[in-house]
Amino acid sequence: MKISRHKALTFLSLILILLGGCKSNDKSELVVLSGGTKPLKADQILDYLDNKKENYERLVGVTLFAKVTMRDTSALVKKALQVYRERAEKEGDNNLKLLGYSKLLESADRRRNLVIHGVTESDKDLANSITDLNQQVLKIGDELNDTTMKILAITQLSSNYFGLGKNDSAEMLTKLGFDLAYNSRDYVHIHFFGVNLGYVFNKKSMYGAAQQYFETALDAAKKVGSPHTMAVNNLVGLLVSEKNYYDAEQLWNQEFSNKELDPGSYEDQVLIINKSYILQKLGKYKEAQIWINKINDVANYPDLQIDYHRVILNQMEHEKLSTSLYLDSIKSIWLAYPPDGIKKMDAFIQNALPLNSNLISEKDIKFIDSFVDPSKDDYYDWVDIYESIKGVRAQSKGDLNEAIGHFRKALEIKELANIKDGISRKSDITEKLHIREQQAKLEESNILLEHERNSYLWYRLITAAIILLGLFIIFIIVRERGRLKLQNDLVEKELILEKKSAEALQLENEINGRVLALSKLVIAKADRINKLLMALNESNFKEQIRELKTESLAIQNAFSEAKPQLADKLLEDYSEIQQDFPGVSELNMTEKRIFVLSINGYHSKEIGSILGLTGQYVNNARTRIRKKLDISENWNEIKINKKNPNLI
Repeated sequence: MKISRHKALTFLSLILILLGGCKSNDKSELVVLSGGTKPLKADQILDYLDNKKENYERLVGVTLFAKVTMRDTSALVKKALQVYRERAEKEGDNNLKLLGYSKLLESADRRRNLVIHGVTESDKDLANSITDLNQQVLKIGDELNDTTMKILAITQLSSNYFGLGKNDSAEMLTKLGFDLAYNSRDYVHIHFFGVNLGYVFNKKSMYGAAQQYFETALDAAKKVGSPHTMAVNNLVGLLVSEKNYYDAEQLWNQEFSNKELDPGSYEDQVLIINKSYILQKLGKYKEAQIWINKINDVANYPDLQIDYHRVILNQMEHEKLSTSLYLDSIKSIWLAYPPDGIKKMDAFIQNALPLNSNLISEKDIKFIDSFVDPSKDDYYDWVDIYESIKGVRAQSKGDLNEAIGHFRKALEIKELANIKDGISRKSDITEKLHIREQQAKLEESNILLEHERNSYLWYRLITAAIILLGLFIIFIIVRERGRLKLQNDLVEKELILEKKSAEALQLENEINGRVLALSKLVIAKADRINKLLMALNESNFKEQIRELKTESLAIQNAFSEAKPQLADKLLEDYSEIQQDFPGVSELNMTEKRIFVLSINGYHSKEIGSILGLTGQYVNNARTRIRKKLDISENWNEIKINKKNPNLI
């Protein structure tokens, strides 16, 4: 048999919540907050797994749990699952965290078909095996005190219990999961458990508690940007149950009026059908018809199909059309799950039975009776209506005694329902107090967290100030070192200049000493030559001439040794020439001497005599110098323009 809409919603809620724990920049990348843990990106899974990075068991486990739940069959996920399971099998009890998340993955893998199709009779063994797996995970989670593991196990286990019809166990586990999620500020699962608990208490007519759970779920979903359609839709349904159609429409318009709905999707079909039903109850049938016409093919969920056909029957009744034949044509739908079908189609069935007593056959009665179980939570929600329908059916067949018996039983069940309703109201108050207590704890925790954040902010500000001060000190030290280095460089350059000046002074003194020695030599030789000339006579003529030649040769040799040094002195005194002829530095020493002497008015022969070079060599050198320095002027013109006044 098909499951009820509550069970379908429970399965679907898990998928929707896993879709949107927090926003991602990469639309193709699933980003979820599961049990307060943010899963890894796809390209991180194998890196964390292969290198066994810190807490990889939980991070990879939560990530793969989300992928498996979303039926991701990519090669990367398959490979990661294989490695993860093999490692868990190999390490076993030596790594309980790895073992626990591995069992969660196995549970999620087994539940994939149940999430889509629900728990049928043939699936009970599979569902029970899933229950066993998650109970083992809960024990491991308790041993490790791993809240994430426990929350994920409870999502699986509670949904499984709902599917198996173990509503009390499912409710107890869902409350436990809700409290765990609240205490760990896991807003994704506050949403998940809040939606389920709201639906449970709505079914119990505990509307106050249901409303608070739905509102809590809605607030939690909005905080993390998770899809919150289910929470809002249940809140709308709750307002409809209380016949507060005006507020239901206001809430619907507030949340969904700007949303672009897809009439082909299950989720949006729920919204469209709810909108149509609210408009009908407000008497806006024309507008309701426009919304009904948006759906061409209703999704294959019994509760959704019943709601869809109910709004169509409302339209037909408003237009005063017969609903009997239409109701009979869709009997397989509203009898698929009688507790919802009988309750929602009650008015139409009772109106149609007097016209067609065979609308519900004996076979149908037996089938519906199989759902009547006083131990089930929904017994008092629909069985009194069912007994009334059976009374109307008996009355239409002319069996008044049977009809009276059914009507009396309906009244008895209704009275018991009222008593139960009183108990539910007390439980409702208890549940509301529980929620408020949890909210107060969370508020207190948030205040403490805010205080911690403020303290941390001050810590960060002080740390930043210390870092800035340190950087400033480093800057001062570096700047001072730079200044000292620059000062040392200047001192070093000054020392080099002083050294060069001293060397130049020493050279100048040497040259001056040589010039002085040369002068003394020339004077002495001149005196000697003069004496020889005075003593010259015929008797000593040859001897005196020979001696004169010797003295003359000595003077010539002394000049030959001094002339290059004199040229160097002239070159040193005329260093400004480099400003007018930068290319001078490329000349060799001989070319420099020739160039300086040339621009100071010396001719080739004179230069050759001074430097001890031939006139031809000097001419060739001067030609080379012209080319190197790109000189087009005559040497005389250069002499006029560039002459050194100190040498004239």
